[in-house]
Amino acid sequence: MPAPPAAPLDPRSSARRLLRRMDALGIGSAVLLGHSASCQVVAEAARAAPQRVAALVLVGPTADPHARSRAALVRGWLRNVVAEPPGQVPQLVRDYTYSGMISFARALEATRRHSPADAVAGFGGPVLLLRGARDGICSTDWLDRLATSAATARVDSVASAAHMAPLTHGAELAAALRPFLVSAGRGRAGHEPQTDRSA
Repeated sequence: MPAPPAAPLDPRSSARRLLRRMDALGIGSAVLLGHSASCQVVAEAARAAPQRVAALVLVGPTADPHARSRAALVRGWLRNVVAEPPGQVPQLVRDYTYSGMISFARALEATRRHSPADAVAGFGGPVLLLRGARDGICSTDWLDRLATSAATARVDSVASAAHMAPLTHGAELAAALRPFLVSAGRGRAGHEPQTDRSA
């Protein structure tokens, strides 16, 4: 539903709401997974409360500093539209209609000005960075640059998927997650900073 006009929609404010929701649900610590712009929200939650985040999974993170102008965003969106299965269009239209275009535009402006790299750097725990191999919005170069901000990062891709990988390639995404989650479950202590690039 549309956000109230005065409601802050920046990633840090949304992260505080996420942490309060975790409190309400009695969740002490969890692996947080974000997709697209919500990657910035979970990264800010991890920076604000690192003791409550066992690991971060960022799928198709947005706000690449090299492609955050409005023109670049439109170009990326158009590249991605032709790579997505046509069946995704009705669902995306429903999502935008549900949230309201004004709320969407406000949130887009807030996320466009946000630095995901700073949030990831402030976390200090293990991070998995994933993208669909055909993603027109999140580039391989952006994931590699974002990985350098993390203390421990793994970069991977989901073959044949575009930006909406969680909706279109759920099984493949889950397969990419499993080894990372097993590794993260061993705990963060004693890990040396590293970046593992596999695709």
